[in-house]
Amino acid sequence: MDRYQQRYIKHQARKKDTLTSLVEPPIAHSETTLDVIKSRRSRRVYKRGISKKELDRILKVSEYAPSSCNRKGVEVKELSKKLSSQLVGARDWHKKGTVIGLFADMKAYKSPYEQDFMPYLDAGVIAQTILIYCEYKKLKACFINPNTHNKYEGKKRFCGAIAIGK
Repeated sequence: MDRYQQRYIKHQARKKDTLTSLVEPPIAHSETTLDVIKSRRSRRVYKRGISKKELDRILKVSEYAPSSCNRKGVEVKELSKKLSSQLVGARDWHKKGTVIGLFADMKAYKSPYEQDFMPYLDAGVIAQTILIYCEYKKLKACFINPNTHNKYEGKKRFCGAIAIGK
């Protein structure tokens, strides 16, 4: 077993423990950027979603994330309850948390060579920006993989989601 598989197995054990015990490590009261980055964890248990004001701020923060060639080809928006409920591994996050999706406008990625990976790279940078911001604001958040059996919205490719709550 290689080191990547070992890390994966440890991650699965932590995830299972978190979901079964409903106990998560506390969000650190961080004062420096490094403290915030070091304290960030995937937090999957919520009592409630976030306010409209908090959501609007997160959407605004996402606009400042870097993207390939500054294309800003990935849009971030709140997902409907129907689409949220179809996310793989979501485990009812859509019922208690707020779920936002990352959608790549494929018109932004002109080269056929980059269409298979660049939207996901851009979405990953945006997601990390949001996750670090949520940690800083003491909000619970977790990235949800885009494995939703190729859910598309028009000409946009679904690249992942983030569940956020308190």
